[in-house]
Amino acid sequence: MRANEVNDYGYHTIQWSDSWSSDGLFLDLPVGLVSDFTADVYFNDFNSGTSYVTAGSSLDLTNEWESTDIGTVTAECSLFVDGGLTLALINTDAADNEGKVLQYRNEMVWPIAGRRIAFEALVGVADADDMDVYIGIGEKLTTFMGTTGAISGSAVNYAGFHILQSEGTGIASCVARGGSGSAVDAGNASSATVGDSTHTSGTLTNFHRYGIRIEDTTIVKFYFDGVKVQETALSTGFDDATTITLCSVGSGATADITAVGYVALAQTRDA
Repeated sequence: MRANEVNDYGYHTIQWSDSWSSDGLFLDLPVGLVSDFTADVYFNDFNSGTSYVTAGSSLDLTNEWESTDIGTVTAECSLFVDGGLTLALINTDAADNEGKVLQYRNEMVWPIAGRRIAFEALVGVADADDMDVYIGIGEKLTTFMGTTGAISGSAVNYAGFHILQSEGTGIASCVARGGSGSAVDAGNASSATVGDSTHTSGTLTNFHRYGIRIEDTTIVKFYFDGVKVQETALSTGFDDATTITLCSVGSGATADITAVGYVALAQTRDA
């Protein structure tokens, strides 16, 4: 699955592979049909568009992404470019309880009754049982995750996968919260064992596809490598806009990295 060059209308033409539609995650979203404008679609593999990135290129933290420190981290988010492979890296220092909140700069989707949202990201976690990581969507909030890896009590309208260092299992929990309602932990999906990732010489090891589907404003489904692992119904529905939200906090032993191969987000327009 790749995004082609930007067309005359400024949109990327999306070509979703059969594996994306067969698992049901994007089945009802006409994401490949840009011309009929029935869905809003965002896709970024960090190597698309009219000018392909080269070694030394930087992640756009001015116009597209917004990076906020967790703790006193000095490392910055960056791009990894090697052998035709490009990854966005959420870097941490070799110090405990320090990391980054990385969010798309603008609000992107707002769950509305009768509409559907689908999110997917290809992500690798360098030290899965000793890092705090969040992968999903959430309301714009620079303090989304704290130094202990906990999601802030001020964070509302989110759905994603949460890996906690304190659990030490390297298994992703499926979490969500609608508006001011109670946060929901749908539980650890035993099949969502993350494993330590590596990315060298264009080769990815232990990278996984994290998928979320929101129906109306309260039904949230979670997919790991294309397989549905959890589903939950929120008592309070989403009531505000959300955006792509990625967080990473290191363990301190090494400068741990969360690496992102691509992010995709779509919402139907037809209610």
